[in-house]
This record gives sequence, structure tokens and C-alpha cells, in this order.
Amino acid sequence: WRVTEQDKEFSSMLQRMRLPTLLVLTKDDRLDSHEERGRCTSGIREALGWSLPHVHYCVDSSLPSSRKARKQVQRYIRSFVHAGSREECHSLLERAWSGRE
Repeated sequence: WRVTEQDKEFSSMLQRMRLPTLLVLTKDDRLDSHEERGRCTSGIREALGWSLPHVHYCVDSSLPSSRKARKQVQRYIRSFVHAGSREECHSLLERAWSGRE
């Protein structure tokens, strides 16, 4: 996973606007190990200045982790749909990630 200048600019814009955003890291199945995923994830989060939740995602539904990720993304979307405002969505994300940093 490579973070481009466009990625950084887009992330910065989303954060300035306080738009509730879930970072979805795709192609998770292409990494060789859990350690490599951790290193890559840390690097991406740092490069983007990301403090909200992220989800590792892969479309291969034969993998249990892919099915779990799909459910996580769907759960976040449902929560956003039922939230009363953008601020409430942002609070949901902050609460979901509190204590993980």
C-alpha cells in the first residue's frame, strides 16, 4: 500500500471538513503476514494523519476475515444512516476508536 500526495490531500480535506469517514484498506489478502499488515497500516495511518477507525477489507468471501470486514463496514453504514447528524456520525467513529491509539 502506497500513500500518494492525492491520498494525503483528500484525507486532509475530509478531516478539515470533519466529514465522518471510515478508512477502508483494501487488498488485505495480498499481504504475507499479520506483522506486515500491522506495519503497513501504521505507515498509512501516520502518513494520512488518521485518528479514526479503519477496516481491512478484501472481496474474497471465502476468507473469514473478509466476511467479518464486510459486516463491519455494513454496521458502520447502518449506524451512519440512523445517526441524526454529521456530528453524531463523527462521534460514533471517535467512540469506536477511543482507547486504541
